[in-house]
Amino acid sequence: DHLKLSDGSATHTNIGMNFDATSNLHVKSHWSDSTDSRQHQSTNTDLSITADPTAGLHIQTDLSQAAAGHNAGQTAADIALSAKPNTKTSVDASYSTEDDIGSGEHHTLNLGASIVAAPTLTLNAQEHDSGQGGTAQATHLVGVALRPNADVDINAHISFRDLNQAQSTIATVSTVLRPASFLNVSGGYTKRSANSDDPNTLDAVDSSDAKLTVSPSHAVQVYGTYQQNPTQQDGLTQRQAQHGVGVEAKLGMLSVTGGYNWIDQYHQNGLGSQLQVGVGLQMASTTSLTGGYQENVNGLDGDRTASDQYSFGLKHDLGDRFNLSLDGTVSHPVDTVTTNGPQYSATANLGMKF
Repeated sequence: DHLKLSDGSATHTNIGMNFDATSNLHVKSHWSDSTDSRQHQSTNTDLSITADPTAGLHIQTDLSQAAAGHNAGQTAADIALSAKPNTKTSVDASYSTEDDIGSGEHHTLNLGASIVAAPTLTLNAQEHDSGQGGTAQATHLVGVALRPNADVDINAHISFRDLNQAQSTIATVSTVLRPASFLNVSGGYTKRSANSDDPNTLDAVDSSDAKLTVSPSHAVQVYGTYQQNPTQQDGLTQRQAQHGVGVEAKLGMLSVTGGYNWIDQYHQNGLGSQLQVGVGLQMASTTSLTGGYQENVNGLDGDRTASDQYSFGLKHDLGDRFNLSLDGTVSHPVDTVTTNGPQYSATANLGMKF
């Protein structure tokens, strides 16, 4: 297909092609060229090749280049392989490289394998290597998953990380127990160690967590949690102890959540708390409303600061392919010295399924 648009002195050209060489080989390419009103030109070229040479083997290759005027800009190449020689073994591998005129060359290698050694035992291994400029990082991981019966899950893995000369080791064990249909108990422990060349002292901080969930009915869950030095989504470890309680309930079209956490930031000698309340209403099969309130308090044992946040949301499905969502928040920070005015935010999104 080909598309060329002109808007005054600006032009945009797009050319795309899809080609099935065989039933197992597919090629897709795209080229675009844009020139704005100030005659600044940019060009993008993309090529994708997908191959399934045999059953259980999938190969994906992607090449791209972006250029601005006469500058090379950015080039990238990716290749990924996924193989499943039998029902008990799977292997994944990928390699990507990117060369940017501003940040230089960057490459990443990922390898992974999983073997079902027995009906209750699964072994896995992973390798991750990356580098950019003078920085190189490698992570090696081996793990085991054990499920002696339907009510017990045990997972353990150990990883070794090498960042330039800094080396660290992380060993983790986690368990999930279901002693009764209404009771779920989970917990884990992470042991970290690092050599003297590691500047990040958090790489040598241990973590632990536990959670007890009681479900007196299918519609209600009550839980208690404990965390010591939890790990955030970005992988950073927080030096704090946290314990809390919560409840989740679903009554027909109405759902309610609530929770209260006590936080001890012992590394900074600070105590805090967090209160969360949420409500959801399924007004129809295509329309739902949500609302929430959150209060964060720090300095319970000293200079107290607090913030309140109210949130709301609306989601509506427009047929089978489109959906509209509206979200908003009102935040009100408060401290003992000054009172700041509320802050507002709102977003609207229109989604489409292909």
